[in-house]
Amino acid sequence: MGTEEAGAGASAPDDLEQVLTEHAGSLDAVRHRDASAARDRMIAHQSRTRDLRLGALARSARGTS
Repeated sequence: MGTEEAGAGASAPDDLEQVLTEHAGSLDAVRHRDASAARDRMIAHQSRTRDLRLGALARSARGTS
């Protein structure tokens, strides 16, 4: 997956740092056996990236960047 796809139009370096931070938080929760925190962090991460992708798709359909 390329940076454009991962960020879905967001600033790739900024989004990559955000993704890494979100993944680290999820992993930390798993390491501490905190299932509730791990689930909450992954849901938040997936929701954010879904929203980015849907926004990029909408901009693409309109022909804007």
